[in-house]
Amino acid sequence: MMLFEEKPQPQQEVHDSQVVPKEEEVYGEWERVREEIAREVDAKLQLARRVVETERALELVRSPKDTIRLAKEAAEQLMDIVKHRPDWVVSIEGREFLAFPAWQLCGTFFGLYPAVVETRELRDADGRVIGFHAVAVVKNRFGDEITRAEARADRNELMPEYEKIKTPDGKWKRGKFIGYKPRFGEDKSDQVVMATAQTRAMRRALWQVLNFVVGLAGYEPEIAEEEEASFADEPITPQDWAKFWAQVKRLGWKPEEVHDLFGVKSLTEVVKTKSQLTNALEALAKAKEGSGS
Repeated sequence: MMLFEEKPQPQQEVHDSQVVPKEEEVYGEWERVREEIAREVDAKLQLARRVVETERALELVRSPKDTIRLAKEAAEQLMDIVKHRPDWVVSIEGREFLAFPAWQLCGTFFGLYPAVVETRELRDADGRVIGFHAVAVVKNRFGDEITRAEARADRNELMPEYEKIKTPDGKWKRGKFIGYKPRFGEDKSDQVVMATAQTRAMRRALWQVLNFVVGLAGYEPEIAEEEEASFADEPITPQDWAKFWAQVKRLGWKPEEVHDLFGVKSLTEVVKTKSQLTNALEALAKAKEGSGS
């Protein structure tokens, strides 16, 4: 005797929607979707190319008046930003020069971007790496190269050292001349020297196309390091050395005392130009005054 009566289970009907598609059908559907997406992407790329070509054409026919207007607007924006970033300004002899970040910012206003395209090592006679040579370009937003520049940095560089005086507005200005020192001390790695060469190249490339905008902003349209170098670009003649040592003698210095003061065996190690020679003489005169002798 059965306690429960088993009821026959109704047979489930198989609908067409429940039929598992064949692999060929799935692949065919995917190919159709993929081709449709590819057509849409290609259409958008064609539209983007036409937009780029139109923008290029408009830039070519831009009037001088429009160019000046855009430059003035960029200069105003640059001033507004830089005044809040005193570390982006280098003051030399009362003149203000912009550091690399400010040049880079100015470039973005015009869709210009610097990039390093080559860096190579500089070696001495013994094969040791002493510096780097870099090549940089400036490209517009279309990827076209606008200009390029080269620069180097090496461990033989000397830089004038001055007292630093902080102004009430947070900027630093140059004080009294102290002497000369290596730009890259032993604590500076090769990466620092290489980065300096690359930054110089990019800044110089930006300068070639943006110096007039920086001038409109009220800053010196030159590069700070090159301005420092311009003070010392004339080589020293034998007559200059003769006059120098005659003046040194009148000041009461002996040659060995001068060498000890500058920490060198020969003054030619650190004094290579007329401007440097003048600064060295000034330093000797001040040192003598300070000693009271």
